[in-house]
Amino acid sequence: MKSSQITLDEKMGVIISTAYESLDNPMTEQVDYAKKILDKVIDRDNIFALLYEPDDPKQWFTDQSLYQANPLALEVEVIKNSIMEKRQEAIDMPSAMTNFKTKHLNIFVDGNELEQYISLEDLREGKIEVNSYDWKGKEVWLGIDLSQSNDNTSVAMLTYDKAMDKYVAKSWVFYPADREDDKIQREDVPYDQYKRLGLCYACGNRIIDYKFVEDFILSIEDRYGVKVSSITYDKYNALSTVQKLEDKNYLMREQPQYSKDLHLGTKKFREVVLDRRFLYEDNRLFEINVQNAKLDHDTNLNMYINKKKSNGKIDIVDALINCFCTCVIDGVESESVYEDRGFIFW
Repeated sequence: MKSSQITLDEKMGVIISTAYESLDNPMTEQVDYAKKILDKVIDRDNIFALLYEPDDPKQWFTDQSLYQANPLALEVEVIKNSIMEKRQEAIDMPSAMTNFKTKHLNIFVDGNELEQYISLEDLREGKIEVNSYDWKGKEVWLGIDLSQSNDNTSVAMLTYDKAMDKYVAKSWVFYPADREDDKIQREDVPYDQYKRLGLCYACGNRIIDYKFVEDFILSIEDRYGVKVSSITYDKYNALSTVQKLEDKNYLMREQPQYSKDLHLGTKKFREVVLDRRFLYEDNRLFEINVQNAKLDHDTNLNMYINKKKSNGKIDIVDALINCFCTCVIDGVESESVYEDRGFIFW
């Protein structure tokens, strides 16, 4: 539709639909994109988005959800009664539930039952101004998510501020310079703007310059006055970088990427956000990553980010979860009993 109107001065297109019973459809991405516009994660003043759906899909059976998804239809008594009858059928007969959710509540069954990992509203409770946090002297944990040579690589830095009882994070993205225009067009993310803000770096030409990433990691201690406790990584595509960082005497810790191994870190990150114990320096690219991330559970109820069903890049989230996995293992919030009791060792 966009291409067919390329020669028109005033282009206009309308996309309208109810929800689908599967994520494998053209509307899921459109709805996620619209939500990013409404949440002001993406700036597009030439797009008008109007979404009618329940605030909480888990409460689909309530009158509030019915009104949120059907604000005008319920003003007509006949239609209201008909929809309520269908709701009762969906409650009584599981076979009718999917159709009711998708066609009368605009709930993407796969997309909404696969829970949003962290809402943008909850995340932004912890947003602080850039450079407003004093990192000097802090012990930090680094997480890295090294990509294929032509995709995004991310580095995340996390500390636990004992005085505030909060976790504080900062993150960066790296991508090939020659792919910048293509990424802006394909992902509709203004990497060029974020690059000027220091949120991401274009390094290398058609493939990422891993030496640039490695040098950046090596500069973090001097740049921010921190002490790196360890660097946690996904071994995929990381062996060369890991060896170089080990040669510089950094403690490198592999993070297995199975759901049972990611559960504690994934759970911890989400919990501290919901408990209002997570701060991050203003970073729109990080917010987009978090909004893209979709939560899933394996058969043992281990929590993990489902990469296949997440819409868009989630590399920063992956890097930060690596940090949280290590923090949980290290018990960074636990105080030594010997400190409490005043024991001195020499």
